[in-house]
Amino acid sequence: MWVLGSVWGLCACGEESLPDCRVRVASQSLTNGADRAEYLKLARSEEAAVVEVLAFRDVGEEHCSRVLIGPGAVLTARHCASTTDTHVVVQFQSHADDLRLALEASVAAVHPELDLLLLMFDESEPLAATTPIGLATSSLGIDTGDLVQVAGFGVDAHGVLGRRAFLVSQVLKSSTSTLRVDSAMLGGACFGDSGGPLLVRDESGRVRTLGILSTGSSDCFGQDSYTRIDPQVADWVAESTGIDCTNSSANAGGQVLGTAGRCFEQLAVWYDDGELQTQACSSEEPCGWSGVERGFRCVKAADDPCEGVSDVGECDGDVAVRCVDGRLEGNPCAACGVQCARSPQTGSPMPGRVSATRGSAAIVR
Repeated sequence: MWVLGSVWGLCACGEESLPDCRVRVASQSLTNGADRAEYLKLARSEEAAVVEVLAFRDVGEEHCSRVLIGPGAVLTARHCASTTDTHVVVQFQSHADDLRLALEASVAAVHPELDLLLLMFDESEPLAATTPIGLATSSLGIDTGDLVQVAGFGVDAHGVLGRRAFLVSQVLKSSTSTLRVDSAMLGGACFGDSGGPLLVRDESGRVRTLGILSTGSSDCFGQDSYTRIDPQVADWVAESTGIDCTNSSANAGGQVLGTAGRCFEQLAVWYDDGELQTQACSSEEPCGWSGVERGFRCVKAADDPCEGVSDVGECDGDVAVRCVDGRLEGNPCAACGVQCARSPQTGSPMPGRVSATRGSAAIVR
């Protein structure tokens, strides 16, 4: 049992109904997503690597999402575009003024087996304030229950298409070729999100593209399936384009993490002396709060005042708990007669309720 230092937030017992998209995710924005990547704490330039793509065809337009993985190279789902499309446009959206830069692109390679497609565009000059998010270079140990950050430009909870959004999902199943994730009926992929990336931090703390959205729930609130990126995919990209798309900036998002950092499962990541720092923790010294370092590091369980709970937090029965500056703080969800659930926007626990009705959900804010 955790001893809580204080209670954070208040249960507001109002209820907001969310829409039913009723469109298959063969092209499906993240319902109830956020405009910032709160969980991974990405820099603005890294967030800008998530782009929108329009494939113009004789029968109409195909809206999808993609990720910039290297100079002039974006990766998406194979079903989003083809060599028969009239033309393909990659749209980069800035955070500062919401202006969009549209660049003509062409299909560079179609993966022979996986739902992956590589587009290239002419990058005669480097894109301003955009940092590519490289491909995973190893088979990262993603386990059931791990949190991941997903992104896209699809339809949001208000029916608006074409704004970048980020969502926190939990891994339900992991295989060599697929990652299936779920946001507990509080969010999910929708029309226009296909081809969007699943992002994680690797052993070095760098942000990596580990998956590309392939299929998902028809109601925008269920489970979503991502084609998993493995070292062979990185080799395929290099062979197809001659470009090494495995480089990710070491420090782009470091300042967002700050010196306190964060625990990503059993990896402590923080920023110090102008560099991204990491520690791989163990069962003997798990990732937790270090009073000496005033941040998340590998510490002995007995020395962690937050008892293994991170600043992202978790549910202890009907109590949402998290670590705030070395203190356990909690919110008793039962006060509103609701259960504890993870926010699809931040990954932190919150008072929430899931409806049993297909295609709908309610969030108590």
